[in-house]
Amino acid sequence: CLERYVTDIALGEASAMIRLAHWMPGRLGRSLETGTALRGLPVGIDPRRVARTAGALGWADLAARRGLLPSITHDHLQSIGRKAFDRGFARSLRPTDDLAIVSYGTAETSLKRSAELGIRSLLYFPVAHHGYARRLLEEEARLQPEYAGSLQFPSTTRRLDLTFDRELSRADSIWGLSSFHVSTFAAMGVDPSKFLTIPLGVDAHLFSPERLERGVDGSHGCFRVLFVGQVTQRKGLSYLIDGFRKAAIPNSELLLVGGIVGTNPPWRGLAQVRHLPPQARFHLPAIYASADVFVMPSLIEGFCLTAMEAMCSGLPIIVTPHTFGDDVVRDGMEGWTVPIRDSDQIADHLRQLHADRESAFRMGQNARRRAEQYSWARLERTLVAAVCRDGSTNPCLT
Repeated sequence: CLERYVTDIALGEASAMIRLAHWMPGRLGRSLETGTALRGLPVGIDPRRVARTAGALGWADLAARRGLLPSITHDHLQSIGRKAFDRGFARSLRPTDDLAIVSYGTAETSLKRSAELGIRSLLYFPVAHHGYARRLLEEEARLQPEYAGSLQFPSTTRRLDLTFDRELSRADSIWGLSSFHVSTFAAMGVDPSKFLTIPLGVDAHLFSPERLERGVDGSHGCFRVLFVGQVTQRKGLSYLIDGFRKAAIPNSELLLVGGIVGTNPPWRGLAQVRHLPPQARFHLPAIYASADVFVMPSLIEGFCLTAMEAMCSGLPIIVTPHTFGDDVVRDGMEGWTVPIRDSDQIADHLRQLHADRESAFRMGQNARRRAEQYSWARLERTLVAAVCRDGSTNPCLT
């Protein structure tokens, strides 16, 4: 449905960079492999409709984000890159465009230009409101000082906060991902009527329930609790570790998969806790298949895509209402939604899943069926119906 797809980097399947990433060894190879996988040209988009802007800055930012440049360089490049991309997108707008879909932090100039041209705008803002998040995370730093160094605050500058505020004010509509996500903006005074609540989708072909095909008992030899995402207290890390420790399940393992936020993590060296660095998405199905349960006790999210991938892979899940729990998970059916900061409930449910493998197996089946309802095709249909004036699939969007 897109008239144009504007991006800094979009790699085709035959890209030399993608081929190079597969062959490079060690940390550099893994970083490039993960980064280029995220920068592939979306399936179904005609390459002739792709417009690129600020590409050099995009590559530099990707290198910094993958740890190949100092973090201070990343912050500086990201700030410059946001502004350059925003200006480039604004220049691409035409009076004949019906709608501009723009992404938060890179949209202030584009939204202003859209209004000047009479083009409707939809702001994609996939994280919780920055003011709400900061207030909650400052409280968390006081509650768990040992883990405060791993907290991720939504922005580092007052200037960026003001940019977000202006974008939220100028956008005609805002794309929300879950009821909790939208509630964080309403709590900070943003008009809730501006929101279209459309959850993200999951690839049901890539993430399949291989574990279910092996039967109730599985075959990996231990009870594995899985977490996939940035390893940060923002995602409730200390409560997950504490819940796993309290469960005290014999022959069990907590596997953390993702980039570590902060230095000297307090969980390093704990018995039965193992860490894997960030993995390219096409490596994740095998990791999900090796697990018995997925736990994501996040303090604040927009929409936890890895939890949906775990459900699609046939895993029961334990999440909080601050992911998408209240919208998707039915307690005792696909898993459980537990309050934030509640390690006792996490421990109770882990013990329950370990003790009753048949029930855990059925929950995994239910989780798969539930996740199948959240396809990318469903997102496409819902979004097009919401934003296209005539509901058609004619090219109408930038």
